[in-house]
Amino acid sequence: MKKLFSFFLKKKRSNSEEPTPKKPVEKVAEKPRKPGELMVGDSVQVKEGIKDVDDENIDLSGWQGRIQEINDFEGEKVVLIQWDSHSLKKMDAIEDCIRNYVLDGMDYENYNLSMNEVERTEPQDTPQDVERVQNIIHRKYTWVDSDYEDIIEEVLEDIDYDFTAFEAWEEYLSDILTLPFWAKIEEDDNFYSKNIGKKVKVLAFEDIDDLRGIIVKVSDQNGVFYFPLCNLASVKESHELSAYVEWFANR
Repeated sequence: MKKLFSFFLKKKRSNSEEPTPKKPVEKVAEKPRKPGELMVGDSVQVKEGIKDVDDENIDLSGWQGRIQEINDFEGEKVVLIQWDSHSLKKMDAIEDCIRNYVLDGMDYENYNLSMNEVERTEPQDTPQDVERVQNIIHRKYTWVDSDYEDIIEEVLEDIDYDFTAFEAWEEYLSDILTLPFWAKIEEDDNFYSKNIGKKVKVLAFEDIDDLRGIIVKVSDQNGVFYFPLCNLASVKESHELSAYVEWFANR
């Protein structure tokens, strides 16, 4: 689903780009709003019968967002809409829609429409809701070029939007991996640790730590201790565990 007017296409994103600091805006007296007038910041919804310009199977009717810009294009008013959290979820439910955006390096969070194709409405979420769902979707589609893309997407697509990714991984791996299993320590918090390369037996999924992720209970000849799963590799190859380790390192 691409933008309606190529002139207003958002440029490809660069992870190295930093936002340009904005100068403080001086307050000015608000002009009376004309009947039907739309302004930047308004919540709008797409009118009935409007389809995506590149895929008529995608019906945009009722999708909502907030106006970010109002531009003139060939004598017509065009609004740049930032989709709200509900519309982003709808887009995410359409097979390969956001995936294709990401592979093309395009912005899926905003969309251009003619002003006469939208109408003002009451917001159905908050900007904080939008940011939260944007972050979840971004994490979900970060892995389109990964060898473990299918596994990572399977884990993250089933999570509730209030369900943490760590909890989703713990639930998935506890179903897939048969405990106990042998693993090798690939990394340790202590850079010079002699534990690297040591074999341990993973006994149980124990806890979730905000910084270290899933914590597992392990044992070796010296006894039982607790270790972050992200620093382990299964002795018997496990694509699922490798997927988690790659996801954790690059999330």
